[in-house]
Amino acid sequence: MLADEGTSDEVKKEAEVDKEKLLHALEYYDWLNRLIDSIESKEIFEYIPKRKDVK
Repeated sequence: MLADEGTSDEVKKEAEVDKEKLLHALEYYDWLNRLIDSIESKEIFEYIPKRKDVK
C-alpha cells in the first residue's frame, strides 16, 4: 500500500502513522512480556526487593 503508486498521498500518510503506532505497540508488548517474565521468575525482586515490614 505504501509502495503502490496508485495510493493517494493522504492514505499513505495515514498508513505511515498506523505503521509507526504498530511498531511502538510491538516494542511495548515486548517490554511487557519481559516484565512478566521477570515477575514469574522472581528476578524482579533483585531490583525491587520485597518490603519486610509489610504485614
